[in-house]
Amino acid sequence: MTDVVIVNLPKMLGHYLPAAPALLKGACNFLNVSSRVLDFNLEFIDVCQQQNIGVDHCIVGITEDTVPDSELKIVVDQLILQWADTVDKLHPQVVAISVFSYYGRYFAKQLLKNISVPCKVVLGGAGIKDAINGEADFAVRLKQKNLIDMYVIDDGEIVFPQLIAKYLNITCPDIDPNSLNIPYFPDYSDYDISMYGQKNQIYVPVTGSRGCVRTCDFCEIHQHWRFRQRSAEHIAQELKLILKGISNPHFHFTDSLVNGSLSEFNNLLDFMIELQQEYNFSWGGQFIIREPDQFPEKVWRKIGQSNAKRLEIGVETGSERLRYQMNKPFTNLALDFSIHMMEKYNITSVLLFFIGYPLETEQDFSDTLDLLTKYQNNRTIESIQLGYSMAVMPGTPLNTNKKSYGLITTKNPTIWISTQNPTLTYSKRLARRQQISDHAKALGYSLSFDNDFAIQEHQYNLQTFQNEIKILETLIKA
Repeated sequence: MTDVVIVNLPKMLGHYLPAAPALLKGACNFLNVSSRVLDFNLEFIDVCQQQNIGVDHCIVGITEDTVPDSELKIVVDQLILQWADTVDKLHPQVVAISVFSYYGRYFAKQLLKNISVPCKVVLGGAGIKDAINGEADFAVRLKQKNLIDMYVIDDGEIVFPQLIAKYLNITCPDIDPNSLNIPYFPDYSDYDISMYGQKNQIYVPVTGSRGCVRTCDFCEIHQHWRFRQRSAEHIAQELKLILKGISNPHFHFTDSLVNGSLSEFNNLLDFMIELQQEYNFSWGGQFIIREPDQFPEKVWRKIGQSNAKRLEIGVETGSERLRYQMNKPFTNLALDFSIHMMEKYNITSVLLFFIGYPLETEQDFSDTLDLLTKYQNNRTIESIQLGYSMAVMPGTPLNTNKKSYGLITTKNPTIWISTQNPTLTYSKRLARRQQISDHAKALGYSLSFDNDFAIQEHQYNLQTFQNEIKILETLIKA
């Protein structure tokens, strides 16, 4: 018998070592209860490879009705029956299921229907939330059907140990709910680590902070968390523990931004530079551009010494005017300085852009094209990531204040129009996205998330919401 079985369901980013199940296992260690992580993600990847189907192409939809591709459904259903049998044979008292994204919903629902051993079931992960309203609608529906006993939103590292202790009738030591310095670390010992990775490196997620120091009007992260920073020393303890078990990892910080707290970021750099004397590793994560007086060359030098790679930088647009409008205030001079520093200290980056901000003019769009042209020969830019066309998401300042932008929205966050900028229709936004994609490719950039799946998403929107699009365009013309 195993006290707790932790299930890792399939997710799209197959090369990242899944963090949540390892953290839950660490919580079980903290409580001195037996646990086992079942990594069904790897089994699913193997099936996709056997069927010669890309992992990111086999799930359709983002609602509870999310289903596998028709070519895979029979195979997937059989696989889920095997997973349920694996869980049953361990006779767990508690089953904790990690739903990383909407991608795992079908697997979760079918698995829950087929687990026969009596046990408590806890569900968590971003996939339990509705893609439109941000509420835990999927988990609520499962609970109403008595398929789960409880679901955990957001800070699972605090709530999960308390739930396990309750279900197993043991005492849970106090954990400060206001601190990210929790008294346990992730345990990856149940994973087949050799099966993960990219470019001969294992990608290991690490969380250093929650929330964000900025309130960009297209982002809703501030609705979930106020900014909290984990101490650099505590992060360094986790890194060292992982380095003792995994050779040459790439630490991927899951933070909204790794350099939110300048003091702790500098301290962390010092710890990582020290660790580089004994271990080989690189690190990266989402990173904000700061002005040179806040972020001088001496800091960039330390970033290089710590072996930073793949800093993910939300440039968003080449228009300085538009960045300030969306409350992402950094100048093009600051961006130029940062790009120069990364080249000087061999720090690679991924630059993130999106097209179709409600107030985006032809000149703003032209500024973005010009920015890509300017940086075309920079050897440290690994890739350009183009998001889908601008989405007005629930909970964002843009959505809350949509009247001031003249926004008329629909149930689909990407289908909207602005009375203040009426020529920026959905079709125009798609055309601009295609234009910038073609421009970037012609300049020699590598593009991420610019595959057939992205094109299918746009075609799906055009077909499914064509009536809404016509109505919006009629309203503008009127």
